[in-house]
Amino acid sequence: MGKLPNFFNFFSGESKEKDTPKPPAPTIHLNNTEFHNICNNGKREFKNRILDNIDLKKMSLQGLYFENCHFQLMDLRGVSLKDANLEQCNFGGMNLLQFDFTNATLNGSSFEATDLRGSNFAGATLTKVNFSYANLYYACLRGTNLSEANLQSAELTHANFKHANLSNANLNNSNLAWADFSHSNLCGAS
Repeated sequence: MGKLPNFFNFFSGESKEKDTPKPPAPTIHLNNTEFHNICNNGKREFKNRILDNIDLKKMSLQGLYFENCHFQLMDLRGVSLKDANLEQCNFGGMNLLQFDFTNATLNGSSFEATDLRGSNFAGATLTKVNFSYANLYYACLRGTNLSEANLQSAELTHANFKHANLSNANLNNSNLAWADFSHSNLCGAS
């Protein structure tokens, strides 16, 4: 018997994710005071951190590097995420309505069940990003790299995917009504 279609891999124990090592779970909590003290002392890189209830209002994350960080209970109103580098970070369940992620690098990050209505991801690198169950109504994903992204069951009504790379992306059960995929690469997308 040959290789089973992807749908059956779950039941057979096969998984694509098995081949991709998961980053270690973040273990170091940073509170508001600790985070701002570290930034004021010139640190620009944060790895394996849980950023808990940190006030980033009106702060720019440009020039800061976050890897495998979890953003929890955060008020990100007015925060600039343009050109930010946030790889393998978890924003799951947050309200990021109309955020500007233009040209951000967000590879492997999770936005599962996140409200991203009207957000701008133009030119962002979103390889292997998890947007499952996210609300991307009227979001701009023009010219993005969404290869191997998980958009399963996402709300994509009126989303702009012009010139985007969606190769091998998972679009199963997503609402694609009036989404614009003109000039996009959908090779291998399901």
